[in-house]
Amino acid sequence: MSSQPIMQAGSAAPHAAAKTDWFRVAVLSGQTFFGAWFLIHGLNHWVHFFPQPPGSDSLTSQLIRVMIDTGLFDLIKGGEIVSGILLLTHRFVPLGIVLAVPPAVVIAYINYFLNKGAESFATATVILVILALMGVGYIKSFKPLFRPTTDEPTADCLNELKTLFR
Repeated sequence: MSSQPIMQAGSAAPHAAAKTDWFRVAVLSGQTFFGAWFLIHGLNHWVHFFPQPPGSDSLTSQLIRVMIDTGLFDLIKGGEIVSGILLLTHRFVPLGIVLAVPPAVVIAYINYFLNKGAESFATATVILVILALMGVGYIKSFKPLFRPTTDEPTADCLNELKTLFR
């Protein structure tokens, strides 16, 4: 008897599954890393595991200080925590990705254009690559967002809200 898996009619060959497994592993690994990064850095705002990085440029320091003084940083860090939890628990992952976009774009902008050095460039690149990888990995969930037309709003939409969390 062969040690090869039994193939059903129309199923992909075992090597085809192996070819796609690397992508799944890459997405889930990125999701875990990204979720942990956002959760730890979000919680750090209130728990203080490590000092808040002030930025390597005076504009970055001023920007961070203004966001902290105006309370915007609380909102950003709260979003990072929620996003991190969703990504790590593998629940509502597309929502977690969407919540991650605004802080990720700000972090990337600061690290590409305000901070200087290879570490800042690497940080910005890693965050955007992982975010893009997750977006592609969950493209089926985002596909309806790219339709040129949308359904008209109706009262039935209120009933749809009830079914979201079942």
